[in-house]
Parts: sequence; structure tokens; C-alpha cells
Amino acid sequence: MIMSQMTAKQIAYMLGISTTAVSLALNGKAGVSEKTRTLVMETAQKHGYQTAGRKHTQPIPPTKILCFMIFVGNIVNHSPFGSFVLQGVESAAAENGHSILVRHLYSDSILNPENIELLRRVDGLIILGTDICAEHCTDLSALLKTTGDLPKVIVDNMIMAGEFHCVCSDVYRGARSAVTYLIEQGFQSIGYLRSKQRIMTFTERERGMNDVLSENGLLVAPVVNLGIASDDAYGDMCAWLKTDPILPQSFFAENDVVAAAAIRAMNTFNISVPEQVSIIGFDDAPIAAMTTPPITTVKSFIDELGATAVHVILHHTSMPQNKPVTKALLQIYISMKLIKRESVSTKKFL
Repeated sequence: MIMSQMTAKQIAYMLGISTTAVSLALNGKAGVSEKTRTLVMETAQKHGYQTAGRKHTQPIPPTKILCFMIFVGNIVNHSPFGSFVLQGVESAAAENGHSILVRHLYSDSILNPENIELLRRVDGLIILGTDICAEHCTDLSALLKTTGDLPKVIVDNMIMAGEFHCVCSDVYRGARSAVTYLIEQGFQSIGYLRSKQRIMTFTERERGMNDVLSENGLLVAPVVNLGIASDDAYGDMCAWLKTDPILPQSFFAENDVVAAAAIRAMNTFNISVPEQVSIIGFDDAPIAAMTTPPITTVKSFIDELGATAVHVILHHTSMPQNKPVTKALLQIYISMKLIKRESVSTKKFL
């Protein structure tokens, strides 16, 4: 028999299988596949399970299960951003001996009873909130308040910072640094590749861009609205280029997917980047280093977002039971970094 401080239910939630399957696997009984049995046994071993008759040389602290919920929307569906945040979450949790349960949260079923029941069985909650908008806040707030004192953090969105802990990249200052860099290269006409899908972090990028332009006596021109998916952005950029517009000296793109799609469209129309038009992106997604030319961009330390959220959770779960959890709500901004590549000319407009 297997003995542990953890329960079969906890293992089941970790692996997304039934408690019966876990029990059968742990006790060497028929009824589960060898693949499932191996997975359960490996998980048991990883988290300190021992066979009967063996003694622990030292107490093993109980494993905490942290739930990582991905709020599903257009941005998450068309970007690798969420997977990189999850990597940071998993890494920080593993370093502390804890496990991650991943679930999706859909805007039309936020208050689903299954969500409420799930959150009663975990030790902390991290929500990837990239796509959360104002219309979602009422239901989301109601869901999170059913969890009582369960530590919870929203990542990549500050829209609910007045109610819950939030961790976000400092996209406002990131956008400022991008546009400032363009101006430092001598660009006086700066266009804006703007996503049709509006979320809070995009609004902050737009605000940062406009503030720098205003401070330098400039206006954004032109604004090109593009779909957030790569093919949609490419099609929209091609449609705009077909109108034979007057091109600006440079473009600030709302993210790297949009920037890469714009470069592809310009290649289609034999417009050279950066010789004719410079483009600066945002986020430093993997695609930024893969385009021709590679994209100058502003790096978001995405894995740090996830790791920081875990640290906030663990700080609160480690508090002594006789000491109340702080009532202060944390608003954590992680700085960004300008990454200079070849999509921005450093010569023509000096």
C-alpha cells in the first residue's frame, strides 16, 4: 500500500483523472491502463510517496495545488503568450515542490458550478487575464469572491486591481521606450499598427505612444487597424497598401504578431523594411527573431509574470494560521527592455 499526506483526490485533480483510477494505480490493482498507472506512480514518487514499511528521514511538507486558469479570448487564442506565462508558473511551483492544475475559463460560463467547486479544492489561483474586459468583471468578481481567503492573482491585466492581486508587464513605459527610440533615430512621421481587438494592455500601449508623441510635438499618422490573428493582420495590411497610401517613415506595432504580418505584407508589395519603412514591435515573441528582417521590439519578461504570481500565492499560503493575511492588494509591474534588431533603420533619418 502507498502512504502519503496527499489524497487520491489531490492526485486526481493534478492529473485530470478520476480518484478511482488513482486508487487502482496506487494499489496495483487492475482497471487502469499501464500508461495511466505509470503516470500516477511517477507523480506519487515525485511528490514524496513511499511504500508501506519505509520511514521518512524527515517530514515532507504537504504539496500545494495551484490552479492556473486561462481566460479564453481572441488574444490568447492567437498568441503564444499564455504558454510562456504557464512555463514561469510551472517552474516556480516546481521549485517549491508544488503542482499546477491548468483549466480554461470561458466568458459565457464564468459562474459555472464546476468552476466554483474546483476552486474549493485548490490552495491558490492564478488567472491569465489578458482578454478580460469590463463586461466580464461582474461575473468574474462574483466567482472569485466565492473562494473566500483563497490566495488569487490576476496576470497580464490590471482591470480588477482594486479587488485582487495583479501582476502585469509595464506596457505603458514599454511603449514609451519604443516610440522614444524611433524619435531618437530622427523619425518625425510615426504610424500605428493598431489591433482591432482592444484589451487593457493594448490601451496602455496606445496611451504610452500618444504621450511620447505629444511631448515631442508629433501626431500619430497613419493609424492602420489590423486583425489580431497573423493571416487577418496580413490581409488587412495588404488591403491598406492597395490604396497606395503615403507611407510614414516608421510604424509602432501593437505586438510582434502584427508587426511580422505587416512586414510580410510589405514584402508582397516590394516595400523594403527598414530601408523604406521601419517597424518596431512589442513583446519579443519568438516570431520577432524569425522574420526578415528580425524585429526590433520591446521585451516582456513573460515567464517572470508567471513566477511572480506564484511567489505572491506562496507568500500568503505560508502565513501562520494565527496571523491574518495582509489586506493590502499588490499591484506589481514588471519592467520591459528594448531589443534592437534590424527592422528599424539607424541611419536614414539621422
